[in-house]
Amino acid sequence: MPVPTQNNQSKSIRVVLDANIYLSFYQTGEGSLKSLEELGKLIDKDKVTLLLPQQVLDEFNRNKPGIIQAHYLELIKSKPTSVGVAVMMKGLSETERILQSYKKLATAVTNLADKYKKRSLSNRSKINKLILNLFSKAELVEHDDSIVQTAYVRYLKGNPPRKGRDDLSYGDGIIWETLLANYSIFDLVIISADHDWEDLSNEGTIHPFLASEWKKKGSKMITLYPSLGRLINKIKKAQTIEPEEICREERASAVVTRIISTSPSASADMGMSYLNNTLSVISFEGRQCTMCGNNFYDNFGIKTMVFRINSDCCENCNTKYGYTTDYSVAQCNKCCRNFYEKTDKYSIFVPAYSPGISSAVDSGKICPLCRGECSKDAMC
Repeated sequence: MPVPTQNNQSKSIRVVLDANIYLSFYQTGEGSLKSLEELGKLIDKDKVTLLLPQQVLDEFNRNKPGIIQAHYLELIKSKPTSVGVAVMMKGLSETERILQSYKKLATAVTNLADKYKKRSLSNRSKINKLILNLFSKAELVEHDDSIVQTAYVRYLKGNPPRKGRDDLSYGDGIIWETLLANYSIFDLVIISADHDWEDLSNEGTIHPFLASEWKKKGSKMITLYPSLGRLINKIKKAQTIEPEEICREERASAVVTRIISTSPSASADMGMSYLNNTLSVISFEGRQCTMCGNNFYDNFGIKTMVFRINSDCCENCNTKYGYTTDYSVAQCNKCCRNFYEKTDKYSIFVPAYSPGISSAVDSGKICPLCRGECSKDAMC
């Protein structure tokens, strides 16, 4: 697409919705679809310009079936089970009526789940009509190989937006580099429930690294909102979306983000394939080991790439403090991520879907990232 300029663009607010926001409406009730309807009206009145990065569209299409299936299974699990009846009560008319009621209710729940799944997958349903209508009104922002390469280098450097040191996906990096290359001459609003974009020391605000990068590129501001409803109310300067609906949106977004983040990411495979086909050797010099403090050279090559549990430590420390039985596995009670917790000194984050650890987690703990601190006994 041609790069937009201030002369050929209206002064409407540029807005980007993360894929988890679109997908969250498959988890909410009909009432919460009002935010999508209001967004369409704001676009029609030229108060909002909706931007649709190709990566967001790909993530939406890729994850939509899984989100629908997850909600379908939750509905199925909510079916009532048969009530236990004492032997001496069997055969009574009251008992039979109760048992029949349980069966009818279970059947009704199954029918409801089937209807939800059918409607969610049909383009004729209300939610799909609304979302497809928004997509048709949006400015599709495509990316090329150079954007993907820049996003991957960004990932290797450890720069936001990203989930953590050991997460192999960099889809948000592709989205960011796409926006940075095409829209940095405008103020921008990002709506996302993903903590990749967030300043963890100031909840609900854009990461300062991203804000600085955006302002440096085009001297413009960038703002983060956790839900579409909040932005609608801000623009209209009225409580168009009720607080209860906003809460439902944000709870649904959190569920969607958790489902996506705890599933193996296709973008990790995409990244390795892309790396093998297009990238040459990338070297980073003078990195400082987060364990021993010594500087070290870290070289990433096409055929020699080594993924370590902690990519920010030197080879000696990685060997000494790597994947050993000295680490126990805990699950954060707040963000639901699994993380390694060393018994005496260090903690290392791992994705919640890492093989072999999800069934052995110790729940009830809070990871250093959610505590918003780097304590003596934790490396966050």
